[in-house]
Amino acid sequence: MRNIYPEFDPSTTLIRASEVLKIIGYKSRDSLDRLRRDDPTFPKAVPLSLSKARNASIAWTLGEVQEWVRKRMEMRIEGTL
Repeated sequence: MRNIYPEFDPSTTLIRASEVLKIIGYKSRDSLDRLRRDDPTFPKAVPLSLSKARNASIAWTLGEVQEWVRKRMEMRIEGTL
């Protein structure tokens, strides 16, 4: 998978929901929320503040999202998806 941020290390680059949606091919935040709730293999979000509010800012690690996509592709090839 091509690194969409070549100047940054994917293991430490944080991306917001809009970028995650583009990478995984989903259209809505609701779909992303369902994926987070229903798929235990999907990367956990990184809180960007100490707030416990429902709408507190979160992000994901680019490398973890890319690895999740790679694993999904492997599962498809193996026929386990």
